[in-house]
Amino acid sequence: MVRHRRDRRRIRYTGVVAAFVFCALPALFPTASWGQDAEEAQQTASSRLEPARVAADEEFSLFISVSDLPVDDLSIEEPDYPDAISKRAGASIRELPRAATPGPETDRSADTEQGRTEIEIPFRAVEPGRVIIEPVVLRDEDGNTWRTERHLVEIATSADDDATVPFDVSWSVTTDTVYEGQTIPVFLNIERATSFSFPDEIAVEQPEGAVFEEVEGLGSVESEVVDEVELLRYPVATFLMTPSSEGDIEIPAASVGEGGSARRAQAREITVEQLPEQVRDSLAVGDYRFSAELSHERVTEGETTTLTMRVEGTGNLDFFQFPNVEADGATVGSQGEQSDVSPVSAGLVGSREQQLRITPQEAGETEVRVERFSWLDPDTDRVSGEGPLRFSLEVDAADTAIAETQDDAPFEVLSSEEIVRAQPVEMYRFPVFYLLFLPPLVTIALAFAGVGVKRVGSVAMTTLVFVPLLFVLTASTPVRELPKEELDDAVAALEEGSVAEAKWRFENVHEDYPRSPGVLYNLAYAGYLSEDRGTAVYGLREALRISPGMNEAREGLEWVEDQYGLDRQVQMSSRIRPDTALVGLFVLSYVMAGLAVGVRRRKDARYAIGFLSTGLLMLAGVIFMLYAVRGARVPTAVVAEQETVIRQVPVVEAKEWLTLPAGAAVRPRDVYGDYRLVHTGFGVEGWVSSDALLVSEP
Repeated sequence: MVRHRRDRRRIRYTGVVAAFVFCALPALFPTASWGQDAEEAQQTASSRLEPARVAADEEFSLFISVSDLPVDDLSIEEPDYPDAISKRAGASIRELPRAATPGPETDRSADTEQGRTEIEIPFRAVEPGRVIIEPVVLRDEDGNTWRTERHLVEIATSADDDATVPFDVSWSVTTDTVYEGQTIPVFLNIERATSFSFPDEIAVEQPEGAVFEEVEGLGSVESEVVDEVELLRYPVATFLMTPSSEGDIEIPAASVGEGGSARRAQAREITVEQLPEQVRDSLAVGDYRFSAELSHERVTEGETTTLTMRVEGTGNLDFFQFPNVEADGATVGSQGEQSDVSPVSAGLVGSREQQLRITPQEAGETEVRVERFSWLDPDTDRVSGEGPLRFSLEVDAADTAIAETQDDAPFEVLSSEEIVRAQPVEMYRFPVFYLLFLPPLVTIALAFAGVGVKRVGSVAMTTLVFVPLLFVLTASTPVRELPKEELDDAVAALEEGSVAEAKWRFENVHEDYPRSPGVLYNLAYAGYLSEDRGTAVYGLREALRISPGMNEAREGLEWVEDQYGLDRQVQMSSRIRPDTALVGLFVLSYVMAGLAVGVRRRKDARYAIGFLSTGLLMLAGVIFMLYAVRGARVPTAVVAEQETVIRQVPVVEAKEWLTLPAGAAVRPRDVYGDYRLVHTGFGVEGWVSSDALLVSEP
């Protein structure tokens, strides 16, 4: 036990002695560098610019002063000077004696021998702007170094005292080397400005071989202080660039103007590298998460299920390609894409979705295959991916219910010719037709002004009457021509019993021609056959809103709503076609014009009574017209999803008022976020998810 204690004491004393020696070494050897960085040993040399503000073509010099530095041992390391200044000559070096300082006699002689070295480097200002001269390094034969401070030269446009010093403009990118398909931000910056200002004009050209789109919300303000002057650097335009192929891409020079002068940003070159082979199909560059799901895993032959592929993350969200999808014994068609993205320093952040329609053509089990989706993370150069994915779709055989329904339902498939004939002109929507009111109004005004037809002249009256009519007849018709070939294919599919295909085709035509009652009628029929209650009711109600006199749609709507048990529906706003009221107003206006001329020429009370009576009818017609137009502008809204919940307030946790079945017609009102306020046939108002509604655009 005693020996162990002595060993511990010996170890303790040894540690104390070692620590003392280590701490004393710097004091014993002051010239040694113990753990110091070489940069910390550098000394600062006194330096100044004379003058610090010049005009273009004027001269200035950088003066450097160091004490006790022999000229013979001196070496000067100069930086690369900016192009806006030019060096006039080499550095000139001279030794200057230092003035003696008062003190003891023994020190006075030593002070007299000491001196300082002054170095002058002459320059000429070439271009206006603000130029930073980087530090100059002085070195002696012992390895001692002296470094000057950074200096700012302000070069004005002229020698006037109030002459301005222009800012600089440059392109900047987060990296000079990117992959093809990679999305990066590109900034057009104002540099070395002393205050914020927005230029009058920005001229930017599109680089070749890349998608170049201007965005907002990127970039930040940077500042630095040189010679006690704060210099600002901030973007005046920000773009997202996505190269489409490998090689070198040049961002062209850009011009930024302010106050009658323009500054030019030099072109910038970016190197684009080829993507790895695993990512060639998707062209996806970023950090992503990929998922896919089917809306229904069991359908009936001819019905449609939706495959939704979703990508979330950061990268080139608007550029990459979704993986291919295959399904044996089924047709695959595009339904649409949605994206919700925002620009960030790494490209775009958010999500992007693609929906595909999968329509089996035969009963049994169908395999839906989604190829692998791969992406490259540019920060790590690592390739990742998800898939391939496989889904099993159970397809039940279609029975004879569809054929029986076709016989029982009061629907008759409209041919493409009938659809075209059912297309209304909708004169009230086009201002050109209102020119027809001009002749009677002018005639009535002339009659009350006491100007007769003879005084106006027959030629003038003829021109007044027929010119507006000719203008209306020769003007380009506002009715868009429906696509005959696409309609023929959709009608043939519906007549042959290919319900899913017919519904898909009519939906595509409806997207391009939303105001065709014939297309809406056939779409509603296809929706009824495919048990899509929302589409069936919506199509018929929207057809009646556009064309209130379409009897086929009215009979079909009554029968469909009775079949679905929808007895508390919101009533249609108007059953009057606005064009009918407009034509009535045309007739009444011309009758009033004739009666006004009769009153003027014959002074007969019967004409006056007829004129006033027609005027009252005209007023009633205007009210009637406004009522019809107002009813036609009330949008159609139908619940698309079964058991849709109506909430008290527009939040998920809110209290539920009631549930509505698919096909329930409601009156849409306000919108708040992802919810919409609706008025139901029950007299209850509440908030419904916008995704659960089919709403038309008036």
